[in-house]
Amino acid sequence: MRRLLLLRSLSALAAPLAISSACLVFSQEKAFAQDAGTTDATAEPPAAEPAAEPAAEPTAEPEPAEPEEPGAEAEQPGPVLEPPSMTPLELDANIAAAAGASGAPKPPPVMAPIERKGWTSPETIFHLHGYLRMRGTLLKDGALGHSPALDRAELGYSTPSVEEGAPSLPPVTTYNRNYDPFPFFVPADGNQYDADGKTQRDAVDGGCGGSGSASSGNCKKKTQVGGDLRLRLKPEIHLSDDVRVKAWVDVLDNVGLGTLGYGPGVSASDVDLGNSLRVRRAWGEARNRDIGELRFGRMGADWGLGILDNGGDRNGIDSDFSSDVDRIMGITNLAGFYLMGAFDWASQGKVTPGSATPSGVPIDRAQRDDLSALTLAAAHRLDSELQRSTLLRGEAVFNYGVYFVYRKQLLKNVANAAPDAQPFERYNQTQFIPDLWAQFLWEGLRVELESTFVAGSLEGGCPILQRNGNEGPRGYEERVSLNDRGHTGECKFRQLGVALETEYRLFDERLGIHFHTGFASGDNNAYGLAQTNDPSLQRDGSSSSDRGTISTYQFHPDYRVDLILWRTLMRRVAGGYYFKPGVSYDFIHDPYGQQAGARVDVVYSRAAAAKQAYGNSGNLGLELDVSLYYRSEDGPDVLDGFYSTLQWGILFPFQGLQYADGSLNGASAPSSKNAMILRGVVGIAF
Repeated sequence: MRRLLLLRSLSALAAPLAISSACLVFSQEKAFAQDAGTTDATAEPPAAEPAAEPAAEPTAEPEPAEPEEPGAEAEQPGPVLEPPSMTPLELDANIAAAAGASGAPKPPPVMAPIERKGWTSPETIFHLHGYLRMRGTLLKDGALGHSPALDRAELGYSTPSVEEGAPSLPPVTTYNRNYDPFPFFVPADGNQYDADGKTQRDAVDGGCGGSGSASSGNCKKKTQVGGDLRLRLKPEIHLSDDVRVKAWVDVLDNVGLGTLGYGPGVSASDVDLGNSLRVRRAWGEARNRDIGELRFGRMGADWGLGILDNGGDRNGIDSDFSSDVDRIMGITNLAGFYLMGAFDWASQGKVTPGSATPSGVPIDRAQRDDLSALTLAAAHRLDSELQRSTLLRGEAVFNYGVYFVYRKQLLKNVANAAPDAQPFERYNQTQFIPDLWAQFLWEGLRVELESTFVAGSLEGGCPILQRNGNEGPRGYEERVSLNDRGHTGECKFRQLGVALETEYRLFDERLGIHFHTGFASGDNNAYGLAQTNDPSLQRDGSSSSDRGTISTYQFHPDYRVDLILWRTLMRRVAGGYYFKPGVSYDFIHDPYGQQAGARVDVVYSRAAAAKQAYGNSGNLGLELDVSLYYRSEDGPDVLDGFYSTLQWGILFPFQGLQYADGSLNGASAPSSKNAMILRGVVGIAF
């Protein structure tokens, strides 16, 4: 019994020493880990190993004494024999508790990295998308047989002003605001016409070619060949899934091929640097998942099929134009509907640039000349994943929405106003633009419709063109004599635009059957259908004619219908309607993005108002378009990769695109020509 009491006493004295040794070991291990800059608890420092061995020896001594007294195992030591707490402050509380409970040290747990308070989002991520494209175009007889002397009304010549002592610049020809587009498609080095519109002459002394005569084949060529480049960058900075900054930057934005100025004998005027770099958009997006999303900055406006507002990327790398606006916009989702409200700074009128202001930032000099717009929208549209799963189940999808734009402007700047003249005139323009959109999808069928109407008014009479009294080949020419207040009362806006697209795809979506049609209201009191024929300049008709309404609707120019008539010559669909059946087939249709195929379309076009057409006939023309296309499957996204397209088209002009009978004041009308175009596009989307 005495021996047993002695062993217990030695054990009680050795326990505190073991705990102290263990605490010292863990303190050394922690200090080593902190000095080494690591939280790995499995790596034992060499210096700690000798300190750990003596701590285990006292605990092993009592083991031989226990067999001599079997009943001792049930006896519990008194409270005075419990080891005291000797945990240093540096140790983690969990380690101290484990050591005090078992009497032996436990390995420290793996320490997690220290988190930054309030930091709940990942690191900033940068994305870069966009495309590089190169296009070439060959256009033959784009003027359709028209003569520059019979179409374009020249106002005269003006000499550009230069600084004192600088060399003078050659006179610049100025044109009427309401001229025909056809002369732009007459080669300047080909045959020219005298003022009577009939007599041809050489563009250069000695002729255009080897024969030196106007009858030379080189002089008779009516072909224009050219091309352009564009590198569009779409950088995105993602601070998180909910906060982003985006931009569109165009490098070499539609800069013509061969305008770099490379080579001998190139003057500075031959170099095109105006569109070398253009920041088209820059905007931010911040989202609260319970409330909605806020967007602000210069961004794109897009809706429906794109006949009113078009984001400018519906045609892929072959797009040209886009609706860009300075806007602040809010979006939310309520009961399955996306609701949007936006305020647009459409135009600020007179603004002093920051370089000329005391504060160094631009200052809006007048408030009543601002054109402001308020845009509201409500749409029901399934997200892409839910829509795909619904269609795979064989169910139909119906998306729809309404879009509304309100525009207001009180004053209008007077262009080139004299120093002592009033810089503004009262305009008081108001427009209301509702737009309806609907889309029906079922299996391989897509039917999509957009219809928009422009209503509103303009104080005073509608703009008109007045004859200047000079008689030419077409009688009294309508030139720049612009009378904005030639008619008392109110000028109304009544314009209607409708576009319908139907498509049915068969054989695993390889075969596509298409039918597109559209209508843009015209005006019997306006002249011309092209962008250069400003539809707001109403003709000065008889006293009984209605000069109180502007009714020509213009589609967005990036809404494509064909290759020649509406896209190239008129720039956009306006004052007319069309019927476009077509068929396409993909020889390669890979779900990972690779695609190769061909498409054929036939487009028949008419004018909505016969008197607005050039030949006083609604029958404009028939166009045949053929396309071959290829896309590779390179890149992480489905639409990334190498693109190539070859397009060919021919336009057969009818009476509406020719000269009207009796419009040339006795001069015989030139014979019409069929126009032909060949376009090639190569590019890389990323």
